[in-house]
Amino acid sequence: MHKIQPLKQTRLGKASVPLLIAGWLSFFAVGGYFAFSHKSDPPHLTVKQHELVADMENDGLGKQRREALEEATRHYVDAHPEADAAMREGKAFAPVEFINEELATKGAHWRVRKIDGLKAQIYEVS
Repeated sequence: MHKIQPLKQTRLGKASVPLLIAGWLSFFAVGGYFAFSHKSDPPHLTVKQHELVADMENDGLGKQRREALEEATRHYVDAHPEADAAMREGKAFAPVEFINEELATKGAHWRVRKIDGLKAQIYEVS
């Protein structure tokens, strides 16, 4: 019959402990980055997004949305004399927060996520 030998206890070398700790910290840092680096939509909004740039060049819905953004921008400029020159000249839309308040007041089923000059990223709301 073969005798089973007990396992020998080994000690980690002094150099291994900092490497082990650094490895675990790196693991959690990378995991945290991937877990929290995305922006989530508010729960009451759908995730459907549109890039408004091409859509607003056409007739129909895109044109109506562009006109709504332009109207909201005119209201912003009228109410804020310190508004950007680009907004006053029709080269940029008003701030996102202001436009979204205007859209909500009018009962629109879409909002603006991001504005860059006359480019706007929009999303549908339910």
